[in-house]
Amino acid sequence: MNPNDQYISGAFLNALKVGGLYLWNGAAVFLSLFYLTGTVAKSLVIAAVVLVSSFIGFGSRRLVQVGFAITVLAVLVSYGFPHPNGWLTLAKSVPSTINYAWNHQAN
Repeated sequence: MNPNDQYISGAFLNALKVGGLYLWNGAAVFLSLFYLTGTVAKSLVIAAVVLVSSFIGFGSRRLVQVGFAITVLAVLVSYGFPHPNGWLTLAKSVPSTINYAWNHQAN
């Protein structure tokens, strides 16, 4: 065994860490989108685009942030937050809910 094998350069170690982050982000995006959409094909294509774009350096920081946001959204939906299909209905009901609360408030 070569004694120099125990020393890994800082740049190589940093590249391994960043590559691992991108892999985890790609996996998180795939699983989150699979949970939200229910289709493997869409999730796989989007996760592949995120993974390749991250590795070539095209918007890597933003892709990690968006991947985290998608994962948080999937966790919220799993805990009972309305599914994205129901957001339009929810948004349309806000004015009537505010009007009802305004007219029936306790004096």
